[in-house]
Amino acid sequence: MRGNALAAYRRRAARALADATLRGNLRRATDTALAKRAARLAEIPDYDDWREKVAAIRRAGWEDRAALVARASAHLAAAGARVHHAADAAAARRIVAEIAADAGARLVVKGKSMLTEEIELTPHLEALGLEVLETDLGEFIVQLRGEMPSHITAPALHLNRRQVSRLFADRLGAAETEDPEELTLAARRHLRDKFLAADVGISGGNFVVAETGTLVTLENEGNIGLSTTLPRVHVALTGIEKCLPRLADLDPVLRLLPPNGTGQQAVSYVSLLNGPAPPGCGPEALHVVFVDNGRSALAASGQREILACLRCGACLNVCPVFRNAGGHSYGAVYPGPMGILLAPYLLGDATAGLNPGNSLADVCSLCEACGEVCPAAIPLPDLILGARAEKERRAPASRRLAWRLFGRLAASPRLFRAAGAMMRMSLRVLPAFLLARLTPSWSRARALPAPPPRSFRAELRRRHPGRLS
Repeated sequence: MRGNALAAYRRRAARALADATLRGNLRRATDTALAKRAARLAEIPDYDDWREKVAAIRRAGWEDRAALVARASAHLAAAGARVHHAADAAAARRIVAEIAADAGARLVVKGKSMLTEEIELTPHLEALGLEVLETDLGEFIVQLRGEMPSHITAPALHLNRRQVSRLFADRLGAAETEDPEELTLAARRHLRDKFLAADVGISGGNFVVAETGTLVTLENEGNIGLSTTLPRVHVALTGIEKCLPRLADLDPVLRLLPPNGTGQQAVSYVSLLNGPAPPGCGPEALHVVFVDNGRSALAASGQREILACLRCGACLNVCPVFRNAGGHSYGAVYPGPMGILLAPYLLGDATAGLNPGNSLADVCSLCEACGEVCPAAIPLPDLILGARAEKERRAPASRRLAWRLFGRLAASPRLFRAAGAMMRMSLRVLPAFLLARLTPSWSRARALPAPPPRSFRAELRRRHPGRLS
């Protein structure tokens, strides 16, 4: 995301809103996700108490991240894992490429990992001549389509079964069917031999427990398990904010993440990896890469609380903007409310901190639904509002001057009333096409209202004489 992200968003969103199939897919998928979430949360009577526990755990995680990463790294190294630290995306890509080269790898299989999407790892490895295959079903689908994921937990959320069936027929030679089980089997037949032939398996890390040096992965399909056990080398990449202080902290986190993420009581597979596998029982080597890539800059900002994010995706499902325009409209790996806060720091020049041109804070409707559903109790609406204010503080001097002039105008009752009278007169006499040119941002998506016959102050004085001095 570079340049004026807001203008680019508007172009992509306009195309998405004109696509009736896409909008139908988005609405059905998010409606289903929200209904499943509500059903599961109804089974947790003390949900608010668990939510407070998760919030406290995650807050401790981002506040003490340096100490927790150091402690986790020490335990991992003591257990025989190779630990690496990447300051930015380029460093992370270089580390993984060197590991693959040392292993003489030609085929790499990947479990689902948004961090690897963030650092654009797959195209980098492919440019070096490696075959890289996504093995999560949703990621596999979007890889075949040449797209980025449209959702952080459901990468192919924007597609329906008919579209996937045609894709598999065209790319895999599979028989066309709308049966989800048959479609899954078609992907499985293609992927199974790849797991067995792969030299390197790459995964993310949902969490790392500092107390024990335990790498935690969560999944429903089993592809991460195959990617991390069958190849000779396992490489796990995780953000520096993913450390949990204690092993016991997994309990509240794993109680709330599945219901909010996928509407389940629990994920199908929870893997706790404590160092490399014993000889003959798994990969010969385990590499863990802790990635910063702008997270330290984010931790020093007013939006630091977003680092407590569990990556459940609930805020995307409930967001009216996401539900209508979809994830691809954001033009970034992280869409929706959480993406608005993460993308300016984690994408692009991650060492420079916030780039106002990359911020999509103005896209948010401030309906506050995202703050209500967040299982880590992150005040997303407040943070997005703060991001808007920060964007304005860093805006060009001409824009800041305009806001200062407006502030002085609004601070003077006499000047404000005079300006209001001039505006009402302008709305009456100026033609609509000229007003649209004078107010392009407003007129792009709406019509200017009919001018009122008098100001609110005048109307109040007319109805309640003596109310105003």
